[in-house]
Amino acid sequence: MTHSTSRHGDAAAPGDVAHTPTLLDGTLKAIAPMTSDTNLAGGINSGAEDMAKWVLTLLDSGKVGDGNRLYQPRTARRLQEPVTPMPNGMPPAAIAPLASDFRFYALGLDVSTFRGRKIPSHRRAPRLPVIGGMDSVGARGRRRAHQRRIGDVLALTWTLMDRVLRTAQPFDFIAGYDSLRAASR
Repeated sequence: MTHSTSRHGDAAAPGDVAHTPTLLDGTLKAIAPMTSDTNLAGGINSGAEDMAKWVLTLLDSGKVGDGNRLYQPRTARRLQEPVTPMPNGMPPAAIAPLASDFRFYALGLDVSTFRGRKIPSHRRAPRLPVIGGMDSVGARGRRRAHQRRIGDVLALTWTLMDRVLRTAQPFDFIAGYDSLRAASR
């Protein structure tokens, strides 16, 4: 991982840095990056190439691209062991397939189920839709734009997961999130 740093402030540095875009008042604008360097949860500032390397290492139980090991397979198993139970509420009917059998925080991973399969994720992505005032973006217009962006990303993620896992009855999460958004207006 040659292009990653451990400082959020690096996201504001000039250079080859992408910023999160959103539609705000009909115009595509960049959302300013978080620049606090408190890094309470690790705070890695990375790009797609380095994150892909990390995900491949996680999937291959600690083996890196050249075949060497960053950590042992028993460590990979421990990364998914329960440490802290987390709330596991029922999703709204519009996205009912997101119901999980359990949810817990492991050693750096969020672990839950999706359509009956254990799914570790590297980030605590919300399992339920971000529709109300659940973020801290600031101004009301920016908050709505931010919530829409998160909802769109989650809908696309779960729709793709459904397809990749070849579930027996694929679900249209994009339509589900759209109906939740329409109902919240």
